[in-house]
Amino acid sequence: MTARRTLYRLALGGVLVLLALGVAIGLGACTSTIRPPRDVPPERAETVWVVQDRMHLGLWFRRDAGGLVEYGYGEWDWYALGHKGWPRVFPVILWPTAGTLARREVATGDIDEVRRHFPTSHFEPLVADLDKVRALRARLDATFEAAARRAVVGGGDWNMAFVPSDDDYWCLWNCNDAAADWLRALGCDVSSWPLRTGIRFAP
Repeated sequence: MTARRTLYRLALGGVLVLLALGVAIGLGACTSTIRPPRDVPPERAETVWVVQDRMHLGLWFRRDAGGLVEYGYGEWDWYALGHKGWPRVFPVILWPTAGTLARREVATGDIDEVRRHFPTSHFEPLVADLDKVRALRARLDATFEAAARRAVVGGGDWNMAFVPSDDDYWCLWNCNDAAADWLRALGCDVSSWPLRTGIRFAP
């Protein structure tokens, strides 16, 4: 049964690779365009920051009591447990594996100070309605706290805390898809792709 399951997974992986290539060729770059909400009244405006680098994508929020918090999404074994050997690239991408919700909290409320700690990351400010920002932050807080007893703190070189996610991670649901979902909750217009490899903000 184990050998048969392995062969099935390999076959499925091959099909998915071909499908991914076909989609990429047919649709071009699979990068979603983000259009922030428009005409947010100044008295209702709240800024969040989308942070991106080569291996990471997250959202930074202000805490009501002070400080900042970042949330991100990734693959459990890769990010939380630090299992990053090259053979793991295939299961991470080609079939559903355990996902993780990541959180990082800092005492400072100065986003420029945070930027200086991550010089290779790009921070994109996004203005959204205060109630939507609070609702999304509360949703992520509740999801994280519900699994906090299983948290892995540190996460290797990521310096974050990780909890298991109910959402599996693979090529059809990765950090870009999670971020797209969060950005829609903030009122952004996010273009859809069957295979999402990145996000970018509309010029």
